[in-house]
Amino acid sequence: VNKKVAGAINKVEREIFCPYENTKKFCYLNTSLFFDKNSCVSSPGIVGLMINQVVDNIEKPRRILEIGVGSGYHACCMSQYYENEIIFHGIDINDEYLSLGQKNIQHTGLKNITLYNNYNKIKNSNHKYDVIYYTAALTEFPSEIIKLLNPNGLLQIIAPISFEEYETE
Repeated sequence: VNKKVAGAINKVEREIFCPYENTKKFCYLNTSLFFDKNSCVSSPGIVGLMINQVVDNIEKPRRILEIGVGSGYHACCMSQYYENEIIFHGIDINDEYLSLGQKNIQHTGLKNITLYNNYNKIKNSNHKYDVIYYTAALTEFPSEIIKLLNPNGLLQIIAPISFEEYETE
């Protein structure tokens, strides 16, 4: 992770994105923290790698979409890196996480992030994106997302892992 990316991540107070008692005491460890069986806040290291991929492949992204925005941590880190010079849209179908994300983003004071609870609002908007992150815990990848990507855009699919896979009897 380059120094500017690390600096942007360090400016984001991760503890506000870890509101549950089971995550608070671990919020500054470089690990993903699960809220439940399907959702987590990504580790700073993973977020850094995701941002680095954009920096290395897209000269100056204008519009970014994240599907599965959750608590908004990645959105805020990306926005911090680009110093509010991007338009960032996020989608989460879980109302609890969407509300948490909206509250967290408001707390940071970042003004360029808009969250939605419905993919159709994005799909029907005629927006094209330079970067699309797919971090959702859906069982199928919605292929129509590709239509929202600008030519030469970057699609990142971060495969969600449920902690159920690691549970032992």
